[in-house]
Amino acid sequence: MYFSQFVGVDISKDTLDAAIYPAKDKKLDFLHFDNTQKGLFEMMSWLKRRGIVKIELQHKLIDCMPTEFCF
Repeated sequence: MYFSQFVGVDISKDTLDAAIYPAKDKKLDFLHFDNTQKGLFEMMSWLKRRGIVKIELQHKLIDCMPTEFCF
């Protein structure tokens, strides 16, 4: 399966920190949004403007340590 972009969202009590990493040009783009309904809609609009129209949630987490070991 080929992925053209990767999206990550860090969710905290007050903010949503979203990042997009395009596989092609490898330029990271990120923004911060309020963790409110309005902030969520703003984030979804931002993603749509960047060409991301389908989002699949994955219920798994990959933890990476500073030594680059992932488990």
